[in-house]
Amino acid sequence: MIKKILNKVRSFDIALHTNIPNQLKQQKSLELLLKMFEPGFYFPVTPWTMNSTEIRHICNEIVANQRRNIVEFGSGFSTVCIAQLLKSNHLKAEFISIDNNPDWILFLKEILKNLNLENYVKFISAPIEKVPSEYGWKEQKTWFSTEILDNEFNSINRVDLIVIDGPEGSSSPFARYSAIPFLKNKLNHSYSVFLDDANRMDETEITNQWKSLLNCNSMNCDKYIYFYENAKFGTLPF
Repeated sequence: MIKKILNKVRSFDIALHTNIPNQLKQQKSLELLLKMFEPGFYFPVTPWTMNSTEIRHICNEIVANQRRNIVEFGSGFSTVCIAQLLKSNHLKAEFISIDNNPDWILFLKEILKNLNLENYVKFISAPIEKVPSEYGWKEQKTWFSTEILDNEFNSINRVDLIVIDGPEGSSSPFARYSAIPFLKNKLNHSYSVFLDDANRMDETEITNQWKSLLNCNSMNCDKYIYFYENAKFGTLPF
């Protein structure tokens, strides 16, 4: 009995120490991101907040590979960091952030206003609705309102960075699949795509389908997938 208990304790200890390097990476990444802001800045980081190493990777991509036409599905800490990056590095870019929660958008707008960043992001409030068949896959039922997005993207011809952290996975099976079918024809010859929560079953299947649709390079970065084509520089943090 004692031996079994010791084995369980040992297994737990191994698992804990195995995760420490990743935990330290996340902590260091968060520290580096916060250095972009004035002392005292606080953002409510929760289990649903995008991986801080992923946000650093996105920032690296914007600077090194000169991504200037940015679209984000699912707003949050990444939105504020990207806006701050554009301002502090004097980068001229079109940055669109899409979310289905108008209250959350108002919350983020207030933060951006306090940081003098309101002119660096264009928000689109798009409710979750039935997804048209040309943008859906398998049992997927809903996505962001394509009627609203069609109107907003009608005048946009080029996209070179897509960040997908929404809708919530619970909203529908394969809830995030539609981003690539919707924007595929607007992708620049050089582009990058970040799919968050890639360790979930739905996102694993989405990844395989997107590889077929895009026929580009991809990298599994643990909790997210990085797709890229004709990238000039490697941008993986650390």
